[in-house]
Amino acid sequence: MLIKEWRRYVGEPDDQVELWLCDGSPLGIVARPVDRGIFPLYTDAGSAVVDPASLASETLTGRAFKAAADPDAISEISTLVSKNWLKRFSSKAQAKRFVKGKLILSDLIVITKVKRSRVKGKLVSKTKKRLILNLKKSGVTAVAVKAERPELPRVLDVIFANLELLKKWKKRWRKRSLRHVVLDFANAFFHFPTREDERRFFATRLGKDILVWMRTAQGSRGAPLVCGTALALIMRLASATIPKDEMSASTYVDDPISTFIGDKAQQDINIGKLIGSTHPCGFDLAFAKAQYSDTEPIITWTSARLELLDDEPGLKVTVKEDILTEVSADIEDMMRFNSVLVDKLRTLAGRATCISSLIHVWRPFVSMLWVPIYNTRSRCPFDPDRVWRSAVEVPLRWMRAFLAGTHGTLSRTYTLAAYRQEGDQYTVVTDASPLGLGAFLVKNGVITEFAFGTMNSIDEEVLKVKMGGSEGQQVWESLILLAALRLWSLVWRGRRITLAVQSDSVSALIMLIKMKADGIGTALISRELALDIAEAVYQPNVGSHIPGVTNVLADHLSRRLDDSAPLPAPLRHARRRWFPHRAHHWWRTL
Repeated sequence: MLIKEWRRYVGEPDDQVELWLCDGSPLGIVARPVDRGIFPLYTDAGSAVVDPASLASETLTGRAFKAAADPDAISEISTLVSKNWLKRFSSKAQAKRFVKGKLILSDLIVITKVKRSRVKGKLVSKTKKRLILNLKKSGVTAVAVKAERPELPRVLDVIFANLELLKKWKKRWRKRSLRHVVLDFANAFFHFPTREDERRFFATRLGKDILVWMRTAQGSRGAPLVCGTALALIMRLASATIPKDEMSASTYVDDPISTFIGDKAQQDINIGKLIGSTHPCGFDLAFAKAQYSDTEPIITWTSARLELLDDEPGLKVTVKEDILTEVSADIEDMMRFNSVLVDKLRTLAGRATCISSLIHVWRPFVSMLWVPIYNTRSRCPFDPDRVWRSAVEVPLRWMRAFLAGTHGTLSRTYTLAAYRQEGDQYTVVTDASPLGLGAFLVKNGVITEFAFGTMNSIDEEVLKVKMGGSEGQQVWESLILLAALRLWSLVWRGRRITLAVQSDSVSALIMLIKMKADGIGTALISRELALDIAEAVYQPNVGSHIPGVTNVLADHLSRRLDDSAPLPAPLRHARRRWFPHRAHHWWRTL
């Protein structure tokens, strides 16, 4: 087989895909994929919770399955049967003889997805249908085992891979020397045959007929792993035909995006290699939906739109408007009630995950949404399908505050110069004492601005800590960091900067930025800081206090109550700035 010999030639370790294409794909019921060290393994949480022998053959609801009444579904089924991806039987007895065992019939349902977006200020809805076997209701999902967890690429992975290509080609860069190609695999799940001993679990009744899936079924627990693993292998094999400094590729299950760099002739040859390598392996490509950045200035991949810059090496990335609209609508709907439907919370978590693929500081808040979905302690006693809103109050309020500042759009521009930290270098140095806060801004090794001030009664009220004692030191050190970043936000939101603090505070600062801070006050500051960082292009780097005479400057500023004493020499030519008054409205997530 071509895939087998090709894989051996390039030294690819995943030798399972070629077996799946011949003998059938393991969907985690009777058989599971053999670990080849490509993706991390699931723990016991991915194990089956029900014995397959205990499943009922058919759940009788007394009404027709939803797909049977949908003309679009009937037409699609006929197409799938004609391609032998599904097999139709006129009786259940015939189907049982074919699968050589007891049939487990699942409802065939039509999932109707409505996408909402704003067009010229008006909310517009677009409907998309998909056929899904309701394997959860029939119990098939419960008997399947998730063996591995595919590592799916995020939008940021694509961005940084692009910037690495530009970094290597900087001296040869010119307008449009980078090209994106989005070319999906067509009918991705139907490329992979089912195993004979698992087909009986993937069947449905449509009218008087019985349908048995000969290819992996959408809605099954193991199909995304099979599809994602196999197509990732195909893309790795295809990419091996191209020099690694001339292209990069990321594959999100069945949606690959490829980036090519060089002159047009060179790019054309490499694109031809990529496409010509996938077809002989037996995989169809969706040319009708293909996107090329040389003909379309803005291309869409997963949850983002990407646009190459004309005036300098870099790219602009925008989250799809309909996702922002849907997330905002979901949050507002949830904030109206004291409890939230688990299904709606799961939908919000999935949509918010799309945003977190670009805005990394969304990730801990998205995790907060997932926790109560799988933790029954947060469920309402009067309805197990609901969770108390208080269990997700923090992420809902944070996301709402963030989206309030986006005005319906969310984009970031990544330039090669900022990525390489070219141009002016900035450092923010902070310190706090029981008496006050102090910070200064360093540009290319020279202190250009400084600020100092005291805490106030509102700080005490909001952060639940008192001034003047050592008990609140960690809170005040966190507060000055937040106050300083907001004061100099115009400096760092579009570039990489370094945050410098006293060396014994570095670990606390890292915990703060990673949203792992403990305590009421530091947790609030951490959420506020995450909101500010989410509006920036890069997360600030964290470093220890810069050496030399400046070791004492931030400490001096934090203990300076007025201008009665002369300034230290390094600060005398710097510009004095004032921290804005921290009233209640200063806090964005309260």
